[in-house]
Amino acid sequence: MTKIVSRIYRMVAVSDLRPHPDNPHKGELDVIRESVRENGFYGVVLAQANRMRIIAGEHRWHSVREEGLTELPAVLLDVTDEQAKRIMLADNRSAELGGYDDQVLANLLQGLPDLSGTGWSDDDLTDLLDDLGGVEIVTDEPADPRRPAPPRRPLPNRRPRAAAGRARCPPLRSTTSGTRNTTTPTGRTPPRRPARRRAPPRT
Repeated sequence: MTKIVSRIYRMVAVSDLRPHPDNPHKGELDVIRESVRENGFYGVVLAQANRMRIIAGEHRWHSVREEGLTELPAVLLDVTDEQAKRIMLADNRSAELGGYDDQVLANLLQGLPDLSGTGWSDDDLTDLLDDLGGVEIVTDEPADPRRPAPPRRPLPNRRPRAAAGRARCPPLRSTTSGTRNTTTPTGRTPPRRPARRRAPPRT
């Protein structure tokens, strides 16, 4: 049954810790020191409680000491010498067996303004993009307000259609004498009717 290893978490003097004599792993101290300077020390060191030997995080301990820090956070594990060696080997090996999703990594690196403190360089990013086929990931950019808008496509000229079943009538012509218009829809002037004579008044 899986169990939680007994531990104590506390700040420990850098001088109280010492590297494990059997640790075969060699890390890149320059990369770790750059990360500590850029990001601060954010990790912990695992150590065997009864011997104060570092099980995991030895290179972080070296970097902290070179940067002049006097204390660091540590997790002191209550384990035997054999357990300490197994944990140390498993920690180093699991990190080596891990891999990357290159596409996700390229997107992540390109999304940063610079690569300082990441352990990656511009040359690393260039090689990574070459391995991906030389395709550069381009993010969406807002439209430039100074760029003129594309010309609109002109609409075709359409004449309004007459309603079905209705005949078109010519416009009514107005007279110049100021009288009301007496033209018919066909454009012809109708014949005038004779005026009625009024009967003389009765006496």
